[in-house]
Amino acid sequence: MNTFYYFENNIYETKEEAQNATKNFNNKRIDEIQTEKDFNSFEELYTQAREEGNSCVDSIEWAR
Repeated sequence: MNTFYYFENNIYETKEEAQNATKNFNNKRIDEIQTEKDFNSFEELYTQAREEGNSCVDSIEWAR
């Protein structure tokens, strides 16, 4: 099982990357995503779903 991180419409491979992205935001909530897919496959499916007009939440569920 792989864990990735979601913050402000972006997917991050490491928690450190996600934490770095929160530096200029008041909201520092980072969501964890668990999936069997590797990062590249997950990110590709997420991006494709977003480009098709799906919400972030729906895109994450679709990519899982």
